[in-house]
Amino acid sequence: MAQFTSSGWRDPLPEALAYMRKNDFSQIIAECARKFVILSAEGIAHWLEQKSTEDIISLVETKLGQVLDFEPKDTCIYLSARDTIDEARERFTKDIDKRVASALISENGRSTEKPINIITPWDFVAGTLRDRNFRRA
Repeated sequence: MAQFTSSGWRDPLPEALAYMRKNDFSQIIAECARKFVILSAEGIAHWLEQKSTEDIISLVETKLGQVLDFEPKDTCIYLSARDTIDEARERFTKDIDKRVASALISENGRSTEKPINIITPWDFVAGTLRDRNFRRA
């Protein structure tokens, strides 16, 4: 699972970037303000574009929270471990105009619960979803 072990908002961005590179992930799970959220390459690009007008920026001093503010809204949904693959597919399809990039799966589908799995649209294309529900990580 693409979980970055994060103690929160103040964690250094370079640690998250190194984790993403090492695992070839375009998005990872991070904990922020007692919620589990996604940090994506797209959000990082939005943050970097905003910072591009500054002469000097320090990536070493940049904290995760500064970048998480630039994550596109509504691109992550939360699903319950009891939800089925068909229900997940329906949610991704229904929310296609929002460009949902991931679903975090937790026991009860709450953003405050530690995720047990993550799925992306690619999982449907690649056929990696085999079980009827997401109870198993």
